[in-house]
Amino acid sequence: MKKLLIFGIIVGTLFAKGLTLQEKQALFREYYTSKVLRDAYYYFKVIYLFSGHFERLMKSEIIHMQMIKKVIKHYKIPFKSDDTFGKFPDSFKKEFKFIIDKGSKSFLEAIKVSIKEEVDDIDRLEKYKKISTHNDIKALFSIIQRSRKNHYLLFNKILLKSVKKGVCIIMPSKYCRHYKWDRKLPKQVRKKWYFIDVEKWNKIMHRLEPK
Repeated sequence: MKKLLIFGIIVGTLFAKGLTLQEKQALFREYYTSKVLRDAYYYFKVIYLFSGHFERLMKSEIIHMQMIKKVIKHYKIPFKSDDTFGKFPDSFKKEFKFIIDKGSKSFLEAIKVSIKEEVDDIDRLEKYKKISTHNDIKALFSIIQRSRKNHYLLFNKILLKSVKKGVCIIMPSKYCRHYKWDRKLPKQVRKKWYFIDVEKWNKIMHRLEPK
């Protein structure tokens, strides 16, 4: 009887507030992925002053972080984050260092490593959507994934302008994708999903759209 009670407490903790353990882990992972990229794009913004794109990308990552925090708060999940630049849990420090080390070599390398990180997360988000059992969580991951695809298209445009070659030419084939720009989220998203400021999202995506 005592073992059953302990088991019940453990299960109750993992599934508290209606989210599975996998969903919670996915939220935490995606929050810190966005923070890693926010800080990396800030760093690239500083060292590559001639490109204004990284500042806009950084703001896009901030929106991702804000949305995820709202979902975490909605489900009353205990979560303490340090938003200080360069501060991460140990498991993300290596990832951040890898991006900074690669991207510091040249503007081209900064674009390439950014593309790698964006595509890797697009694929990861696809898996998260499949394991999610809540529609709001699926919607959150879908919106962030849409944003990352737009980032990818912007980076590809930058490559075409700067070196006259796109992702499919200068990077491994796994990073060659054929996405379409998603200009705006539908207005009804505002009514359905509590975690997103539709105007803010639409505005930053408009500013990132390749011209």
